[in-house]
Amino acid sequence: MRGTVHSLIVLNIGFEPALTPRQMHRIAAALTSRFAHRHQKDAFGGPLEGLDPTERGYAERYWRQMITDGQIDRFDSREEQARQEAGKYIDLDTVRHTDAREVGAEWLCKQAIDQLGLEEFLRGRGWTKLQTDTALAHLIVRTVYAPSELATLRIMADNPASCTAACRGGCPG
Repeated sequence: MRGTVHSLIVLNIGFEPALTPRQMHRIAAALTSRFAHRHQKDAFGGPLEGLDPTERGYAERYWRQMITDGQIDRFDSREEQARQEAGKYIDLDTVRHTDAREVGAEWLCKQAIDQLGLEEFLRGRGWTKLQTDTALAHLIVRTVYAPSELATLRIMADNPASCTAACRGGCPG
């Protein structure tokens, strides 16, 4: 997944003869927790709280080694770089579009009407310019918005784009 660091080794402890495998596991868990919460203030003792004094000493030594070696800074810079790159993309799962219809839908409908020759067909049947423009405006609004007849009139009054597409200049009177 882009923008997320999945795995980065910041310290390889290796084998420590003075510690048991259980102690190594507890120290590793404490360091992982400390690393994961490094940007947060701790009010309750932190991840080293449950460790015995020996484990706590090793955990502190390893933490200082990660800081001295620049591993924490290296991870932070990679994380920031990944965040900046991810910011260049749009997360389609979080995009909200409140009004998906634009003038383009009306013009697309008008182009279909023109390709079908509907305006010429109506004029050829003796319809006046006003009647033809009114019919086409109603057809476009009903096609794009699919409301009732009463709502169509309200939409035509509030949305001049539909009338402009049909009438090339405004709604019929």
